[in-house]
Amino acid sequence: IMPKYKKMTIRIVKWLDEKGEASTHEIYAFANKGSGHGIVMTALTNLLAKNKNFEKVGVDKLKNAGDFGGREVCMWKVRDSKVGQNDRL
Repeated sequence: IMPKYKKMTIRIVKWLDEKGEASTHEIYAFANKGSGHGIVMTALTNLLAKNKNFEKVGVDKLKNAGDFGGREVCMWKVRDSKVGQNDRL
């Protein structure tokens, strides 16, 4: 875990574990809501892509994203593991 975002990672893992799966934009909105210190999108995408706790499950297309073809966003979930939640982090 990137030390700078350890608490943020724990919050996201707990939230995503309850929710099931979410898009990068939904995770971004959650991470920056109610937090004194948020996370920028580039740092979040790096965190999701490089952290062993998260698994990319697909790509979804956003409608009305201002682009003619829409915009694709990645969908994420907590990686299935037999290790306990505290051991994962």
